Amino acid sequence: MPQSTAETTETDVSSEYDPLDEKPKEYTYSKIPWGSGRTATDKALIAAGFRWSRLDDERDAVYTGRLAEEETTLFASFTPQNKLVQIQLVVEPPENRFFQKYKIIKEALTEKYGEPYKDNKSFDAPYKEGDDNETQAIRLGKATFNPEWWTRYMPNSDGSGKSAQPLLTMLVKDKLLIYITYSSKNWNAEYARRYKKGTGAL
Repeated sequence: MPQSTAETTETDVSSEYDPLDEKPKEYTYSKIPWGSGRTATDKALIAAGFRWSRLDDERDAVYTGRLAEEETTLFASFTPQNKLVQIQLVVEPPENRFFQKYKIIKEALTEKYGEPYKDNKSFDAPYKEGDDNETQAIRLGKATFNPEWWTRYMPNSDGSGKSAQPLLTMLVKDKLLIYITYSSKNWNAEYARRYKKGTGAL
């Protein structure tokens, strides 16, 4: 699985009111429930227009299809118990319409889920936001776009308070690829399991 295998950040947001109270408790791609088995996930993704391709090294299921009329690879990640915990789509628009498609996808997510809780952007000189050179800046690794839709839930990981996580993200950086990642609340535990493998002798 590419780029977005990172653990999602968990933040304490224990204030009496927070905009996250109005956000969905979870985000799902094509309404596929988290915890779905491989067969149910496969049927749902085929119904959504994707085609089975292969299993990768982590035994994540890889599919191909189209999103926003562009070639797209989809990775469905499962626990060892074959429970769905993450779906990532990698959209590959050509350079001449790359940033246009980024904006179309972001607008679609915003229309469905509201404004991103965090709309992270960064530029390295000589590039800057709104200069109409965003695609070139991305291709050269001099711009990053990373909107995040968070959710809020109880309890915190230590059993107290409330926690928040970015469970739906977009990422564009250093390659002309658009990453859209839907994560379940169980993704952090699965991430930790995967990336601690092979360290038992330490």
